[in-house]
Amino acid sequence: MFRETSYLEDRVMITPSTQSGKKVRTLKALSFLTPYAKKYRKHLAIAIVSLLVGAASVIALGHGVRVFVNEGFDHKSLYPFLFLLATILTMACASYGRLFSVSWLGERITADIRTKALNHLLGLSPRYYETHGSGEILSWLMGDTTQLQILAGNSIGIAVRNMVTLLGGLSMMFATSQKLTLLSLLVVPIVVAILLAYGRYVRQLSTTAQSALAGISNAIEEMLEGIRTVLAFVREKWFMETYTHLSHQHLRATARHLHARGIMTALVITVIFLSVCLVVWLGCKDVQTGNLTKGDLTAFMFYAVVVASTGGSISEIMGDLARASGAAERIQRLLDETSDVVTLPPMLRLPDLKGDIAFKEVSFAYSSRPDSMSLCDINFHLQPGEHVAIVGESGAGKSTLLQLLMRFYTPTAGTITIDGIDLQTITPESLRKHIGWMPQEATLFSGTIRENLYVGKIDATDAELVEACQAAQLASFIATLPQGYDTPIGVKGVRLSGGQRQRLGLARIFLLDPPLFLLDEPTSALDSSSEAEIQLALDLMMQGRTSITIAHRLSTVIRADRLYVLEQGRIIAKGTHEELMAFCGPYQAFVRQQNLV
Repeated sequence: MFRETSYLEDRVMITPSTQSGKKVRTLKALSFLTPYAKKYRKHLAIAIVSLLVGAASVIALGHGVRVFVNEGFDHKSLYPFLFLLATILTMACASYGRLFSVSWLGERITADIRTKALNHLLGLSPRYYETHGSGEILSWLMGDTTQLQILAGNSIGIAVRNMVTLLGGLSMMFATSQKLTLLSLLVVPIVVAILLAYGRYVRQLSTTAQSALAGISNAIEEMLEGIRTVLAFVREKWFMETYTHLSHQHLRATARHLHARGIMTALVITVIFLSVCLVVWLGCKDVQTGNLTKGDLTAFMFYAVVVASTGGSISEIMGDLARASGAAERIQRLLDETSDVVTLPPMLRLPDLKGDIAFKEVSFAYSSRPDSMSLCDINFHLQPGEHVAIVGESGAGKSTLLQLLMRFYTPTAGTITIDGIDLQTITPESLRKHIGWMPQEATLFSGTIRENLYVGKIDATDAELVEACQAAQLASFIATLPQGYDTPIGVKGVRLSGGQRQRLGLARIFLLDPPLFLLDEPTSALDSSSEAEIQLALDLMMQGRTSITIAHRLSTVIRADRLYVLEQGRIIAKGTHEELMAFCGPYQAFVRQQNLV
């Protein structure tokens, strides 16, 4: 998190254009919005009709101004006034329909995109999260989708309305005075040239600014996750310096983007309105010569202003389009990510699990360090109902072994089978529902104790919750709380002690009641008395079920049916506690370190 290198520079280096060499066109990048919009045809139809009626009302308003000027002052007819009133009321109703339907579509489409992206993230393997920070992902899910919401719920509607108004206004200008209209159109090539010259540049600057914002989000997310570490090491100033550095990068990138966008807008507006002034001056000459009536000139001026304003707003919309284009590219890149946990045909669903586990010549290396094997030529076989333990120094590969069994990763080489079935042919979901996995640190979620217990079993009864918590030595503590099982535990269980968090994690395992236990230091945060009581509950629960336990405290596993000693990713010895004490030097050293002899 705290590094001197530029996050912004890193992010620019992996943008799609530099990563693949392909320049994704804006419309192509945003085309994935279309399937979402098609789901809501009714609201889309209302939005389109409202946009067309609103644009037509603006054009009709110009005709009403013409009639009002030509006839309203000379006659006592109410027609001009009534026409203007009806047109204004129609425009107001159309504006309401456009605002509601287009905005609702934008919100609905954005919600659908976030849902799809989140669902896709849940299908990716842990390897993906090793290279992408949570702040970066949150920036995509929230910040980038907000840019799309602005586009879908505002800018596209304005663009459609302006295009219709622009075409209608030009048509009415041409019908009023062909000469003045042709003179007005001479400015179009200049405006198009400005938009083409600056449009791509503005989009690039927008992408850079959004990437810088993702860097800030990632840094803040990491700080909040490790706030105790930041405070304990007195690194508040260090973090603020890092944040300030990233913030300045973002501000500089944003300033460049706003500067370019402002120049583009100013140039377009200047060119358009100067041309309008010139055309109006020539129109006044035609009124003096009798070629145009006052009403015609007034209507022409109205249409010219409408065309100019809609044309000037194109540059604003181009800015929104540029930002949304960068956002769409990043979200599309996320949706294109695939899980490296491959399920091979026939993609079996595991209806039940007996617990026969075999590792055959299994090796594995993390993608972040492919030249360093975390596991090498692992071979072992567990019969159903056996309890084995894996011991070894930190970094020997013990937790990695369990994560391969959970199908968080795919072995680099070799085969893992469960009940004689290749693990890679079993869908991860059907496998994991039969496994009770307890990591070194129990992951808790914001909410209540009850809600966190439901992670283990969503339809658990109150009696089952109490029984599981009693087995995990947690029920007596919960009974002292005013709200009992409905007590909020704070973000990531911050209101609980380390031991209470671990007990809550174990209670979830007890609720699940699985046929296979994978326990990674399940009692590391407990005192000796609590550890002994919970170990007894675990022993009772694991009777007749296959279980693998990783432990640094050998007192919790010396009664296992078999122990494997892991060293630098290799199994160097196996046997019972007594057998290993007879011939395995490293195991003997572990025992002596813990004063078990």
